[in-house]
Amino acid sequence: MNIKRIFHDYRDWEDYKNGMFSKNNIDDINIIRKVARLLSNEMMFYTNGKDMLRYYKKSAEHNLTNPSRNKQAWIGQATASYMFKACEENIKRAWNEFMTDDQRIKANQIADKLITEWEVENYGSC
Repeated sequence: MNIKRIFHDYRDWEDYKNGMFSKNNIDDINIIRKVARLLSNEMMFYTNGKDMLRYYKKSAEHNLTNPSRNKQAWIGQATASYMFKACEENIKRAWNEFMTDDQRIKANQIADKLITEWEVENYGSC
């Protein structure tokens, strides 16, 4: 799908405003475990990912129209930020230390589904 790149100032990103790049709750084991449970539960991740995409409109445009962005990672990180005000460091730790390879593969499949649906809803099908 050929999508025109959209830029938004980082101060307008909803994920930024919600603390995704903050250092406030680094190493909060409760948040890390919640993030791992969220990303490991296909239905919970999908449902909350859909909600996040509706709420994080500018962040989604900025990240999902960027061809060099790891969109799967952004979907997971933004959903965890939306749900738990999780910072990027805790999300990475949940992914790397608290999830199995199989859980990560399934989470990426859910992220791919969310990305495709967002693209179709916003830009139609090719």
